[in-house]
Amino acid sequence: MIRLWGRSTFSALRVVPFRWLLAGRLTTFMAWQIGSLAQNWLVYTISGSALTLGWVSTGWSVATIIFSFVGGIVADRMEKRRLMLLGQAGLGIMPLVVAVLALLGHVPIWVLALHSLVLGLLFSFIMPARESYTTELMGRRALLNAMALNTMGMALMGILSSTLGGVLVDQAGVAVVFFIVTALYGSTVLLFLQLPNSSPAHASELSVSSEFVAGIRYVVSQRTLLIILGVELGRVLFLLPYQTFLPVFAADVFQRGALGLGMMSAISSLGGLLGSLLVASLGDYQHKGWLLLTSGGASALMLLLFARTPLFYPALAFLFLLSMANNAYMVTRSALLQTTVSPEMRGRIVGFWRLIWGLAPLGTLPAGALADRWGAPWTVSVQALISLAMFGGLLLAVPRLRRLE
Repeated sequence: MIRLWGRSTFSALRVVPFRWLLAGRLTTFMAWQIGSLAQNWLVYTISGSALTLGWVSTGWSVATIIFSFVGGIVADRMEKRRLMLLGQAGLGIMPLVVAVLALLGHVPIWVLALHSLVLGLLFSFIMPARESYTTELMGRRALLNAMALNTMGMALMGILSSTLGGVLVDQAGVAVVFFIVTALYGSTVLLFLQLPNSSPAHASELSVSSEFVAGIRYVVSQRTLLIILGVELGRVLFLLPYQTFLPVFAADVFQRGALGLGMMSAISSLGGLLGSLLVASLGDYQHKGWLLLTSGGASALMLLLFARTPLFYPALAFLFLLSMANNAYMVTRSALLQTTVSPEMRGRIVGFWRLIWGLAPLGTLPAGALADRWGAPWTVSVQALISLAMFGGLLLAVPRLRRLE
């Protein structure tokens, strides 16, 4: 029986620099969560189109596709704390622009797409540096616990920020929300200034293009790593697009408005909290491959049930369970990606993972067009069935993945 609360559950917090790192990550996540909610609601109220929701988010994806691997290479070659500070300092620029335009009463859709693009560019450098910095700081044995606490903290912050974001959009308007987002991104810089420098960067005489080729050869040569990245691609294309269409469910399916969207985001964060707490309580768990596949399959099943229910509160329950399984998957995937690769490749592997996430429009754009034509519930149901078949097939047919430790 798994204990949800024990001495080992919060063991990573004994490392003081990890506390600063975690505080910065959570502040950044809160800013991103509130900003995403406000932007999605603004886009949908302006356009009334699920397809527009999809293509506005492609700015993030285009930047991710172009810059993620470059960001991974830079993270492997540059002092990681410095790279995180530079990236965080730039995150508040576009939210400030959106806030001013909203205050003036007109926010063009293309500005919101540009906002997504700039954030995608900056996160392409911040995230590889931050993930590899965490691995270096915590070591292999404590890494699963540290990543679980990261995800747990983001779930807690998500409960607060989703509810607060929905209320603020309803009561104060998007201009106030984006000014708050700008301030939150700025405060993260102050938190990261407390971090110690990372180890000296990986010395290399290779050019960026040569590093790119070396990274591709490494991934191709590591069959297990290639399978994990392939699973992530399937998940990005078929399981995750539902997040883009939550405003459609809130407004059209359940008719609950921005506050309903905030409730859906908050209950998702609550489920994620429990999922992360479960993984944190496992300690140095030795059956990570099994956990990866079963949590992924459970996510797909809960998504199918969410899409098929016409009632708001049962849908919230399925979202809770979906997010619980989804966070367990994400923590396990992140730990496996960092512990199955050579230290000098960690930044680039995160870059590959981010590159896969940049392909999200290949899932969201067709799904948006189908949702406009046939409705979001049927579209999300089909994607959930495809995801369920993918994880079920891998669980049965790929023992190599099941046995990962």
